[in-house]
Amino acid sequence: MIQFWKLSSPFVQHGHIRILIPILILWFAWRMRNDVKFNNIRFSAQRIIRNVCAYLSRLHKAQGMKAKNWKGDLLVAAKMGFFFPKTTPQSPKVIRWRYPIEGWWKLNTDGASKGNPGCAGAGGIIRDCHGRFILEFPDGLGVQTNTYAALYAIVRGLQLTKNAGCTHLEVESDAKVVLQLIHNNAGDWKVQHLLTRLQILCRDMNVIFSHAYREENQPADFPANQACHQNANDMLLRAEGRLASLIRLDKLLSNFRF
Repeated sequence: MIQFWKLSSPFVQHGHIRILIPILILWFAWRMRNDVKFNNIRFSAQRIIRNVCAYLSRLHKAQGMKAKNWKGDLLVAAKMGFFFPKTTPQSPKVIRWRYPIEGWWKLNTDGASKGNPGCAGAGGIIRDCHGRFILEFPDGLGVQTNTYAALYAIVRGLQLTKNAGCTHLEVESDAKVVLQLIHNNAGDWKVQHLLTRLQILCRDMNVIFSHAYREENQPADFPANQACHQNANDMLLRAEGRLASLIRLDKLLSNFRF
């Protein structure tokens, strides 16, 4: 008998029944061949089928199979008497930009690196509690990693909002790793330098850090990716020149809010 316990873990994780059944057929056909040659037992295809079904039944009772191993063949599994508990489908979730608390501003930031490390850029957009556009910034960073770019974007956004007189700020980023670094206050020397600057900027401000889905954070993705291909100083100068068009874009996007 095949010692399936040696194969059960990778099979449950990645295998499909259409891969396992041919292996079992070959194994029991080989055993049948040996019985015919050495034990003078008549060859029987039905016996091979029964052995395969019996083995699958034992495997199912031992919980060595899951519904995902029968994906696309669950009706066949049901006809063979193999039933799996139904998983509850997840309800669809509407992803949208959320307004900050009354009297607060919201900073959405993003970082990008074409190569990781590679040509990197950081960007963000700042809005008030009514969703009105306040400021957008794109910064080119040269050759950096995604993590550095995303953290730099947060620090840069904090600096700009503080200079604008903001004292209550909600910061959203789709980079969970960066938010974890901020929470743990740990990283390599480059990251630690930015974390120190971040702590200094937050001293006189009420700041909330939270995670945002990529779709929700899309407005910050555009300036970050655009900054990857341009010089940081040029981008800072051009950002003010684009203010009117950005306001028009902001009004256009506001029509799609739920």
